[in-house]
Amino acid sequence: MRLLIAGSRDWVSVRPLRELLFEVNDAQGPFGDVTLVHGGATGAEALVRGIGEELGLREERHEPEWDVHDEHCALRGCSPGRGSCKRAPLRRSRRMVGLGADLCLGFLRGDAPEARTTLRLAADAGIPIVALVEGMRQDAFAAELGGRVDADGRIVVGAGTGPRT
Repeated sequence: MRLLIAGSRDWVSVRPLRELLFEVNDAQGPFGDVTLVHGGATGAEALVRGIGEELGLREERHEPEWDVHDEHCALRGCSPGRGSCKRAPLRRSRRMVGLGADLCLGFLRGDAPEARTTLRLAADAGIPIVALVEGMRQDAFAAELGGRVDADGRIVVGAGTGPRT
């Protein structure tokens, strides 16, 4: 199983991440066949990586390619030879989603623009999503993704989504 992880950099609580990973394990099968796909960010993604290491899960890390520019850079105020590309996180998110996943787990706190973008891309690609959110209107973001808020207060997107639907 490929689990795409999208998380806020300021997420600090390990317990809900661990609980959701174990819930996925209980519903989907043994952890031995799990690959955690993530962007290598701090916060939630780093915490999930740590849990994955403890459990012996495979990891597929996709760092942003800050020094690569594309044809849309001029429209976004960056250009080759002038520092980091502002579009690098978006390209990274598109690449991860494009490689496919069986489930996307989101851990959002506050605005979290890059994690939100990854969740939007995953929803558009038809990847089921389960997201824990703090500091934002869950119902509005769930509707934006084409999903709902479940009885546990999580955003779920996709038919048969997540551990308990």
